[in-house]
Amino acid sequence: MIPHGTTAREEQRSQAGEELSPSELAAWRGMLRLTHRLRRDLGEQLSTHHDLSMADYDVLVALAAAPDRSMRMSELADIVLQPRSSLSRIVGSLERRRLVQRSRVESDARGSSAALTAEGYRLFAQAHRTHIAGVRHRFLEHLSTDQLEDLATAWKCVDPDVEHG
Repeated sequence: MIPHGTTAREEQRSQAGEELSPSELAAWRGMLRLTHRLRRDLGEQLSTHHDLSMADYDVLVALAAAPDRSMRMSELADIVLQPRSSLSRIVGSLERRRLVQRSRVESDARGSSAALTAEGYRLFAQAHRTHIAGVRHRFLEHLSTDQLEDLATAWKCVDPDVEHG
């Protein structure tokens, strides 16, 4: 089926990989722009109110959700979508603030883990409220329940693991 407003030739070019149809381009650019703007705006809120970057917050979220609020650095890197070298800097900064504590994994001499401290959990809980309010205000309030369900379905079509991340 050809999307409304798209010519058959545009659809053929799109399917052949030559260029995106207008609807494909609008969906792609919209997703990129919205993601960038939301992360920037939410990051500014976290920085202003809690002295955290989005990357800091992502680490705190992952650790808060982990069993014993602790996980291996390699697993944490996969969850927060950061290269290990970047994650090491982020965790180092959080460690200096006593929000996270790093330790060696006893069963693996080269492995290390990060654990959320009590102080880190308190800051996470405060920042989480700010983050949720920002997500609702900047994104969720603008969409109907049906639109949210459609988006959730679309994300799963692109990445079946999206609900787990």
